[in-house]
Amino acid sequence: MVAHERLILFGRRDFQCACGALPTTNNQTTKELKMTYLRNAVRGITTAALVGGFACAGVATASADPTDAFAGSLSKGYSSSNCGSQAVSEVQSAFPTVQAVLACGQNADSSGPASAKYFQFPNSADLASAFTKLIGSDQLTNCGDAKSPTVWHQGSSTDSAGQVACGTDDGKAEVIWTVDAKNVLAFVRASGGDTSSLYQWWRTNG
Repeated sequence: MVAHERLILFGRRDFQCACGALPTTNNQTTKELKMTYLRNAVRGITTAALVGGFACAGVATASADPTDAFAGSLSKGYSSSNCGSQAVSEVQSAFPTVQAVLACGQNADSSGPASAKYFQFPNSADLASAFTKLIGSDQLTNCGDAKSPTVWHQGSSTDSAGQVACGTDDGKAEVIWTVDAKNVLAFVRASGGDTSSLYQWWRTNG
């Protein structure tokens, strides 16, 4: 995934509405600018999710609970109180067939992730492609004792529930996984770089 796609994936519109268009400078390369705005875009989505919607003028909010499309897929501590819908058009340059996007802020558990995002796809092939694309921009590390990516299991079941990968993006720990039965791709992102602690939190809280 190229930098500008990941920028859009993390919600470039939110940051632009608050702060204006991307400026130009002779002191930073284009890549550095994109990564800088990526970090701010992630932060902007977190703020929007905390207030239950997007702050940009003219962006309509759905009357239905935005978490309904992801019932059974959300990690413990995420609900409509700290998550909000994101327009699919904002991420379609990265994931053309995505059907729904949910952006979440700080988990209700104060020791939980700083942000999360959930994507729903129409089929397993598009889900697998999106997972590969998303983890491609992370510096991958082990998930526990397993090399990333690996499979994960629901509860005591020995059947695969999906794929999971652990890593860092811009120094921030991430756990990225799929819920194959629901064609959902998701990630949680920490405020720091402790991938092991984030993975253990995810193992406990889903």
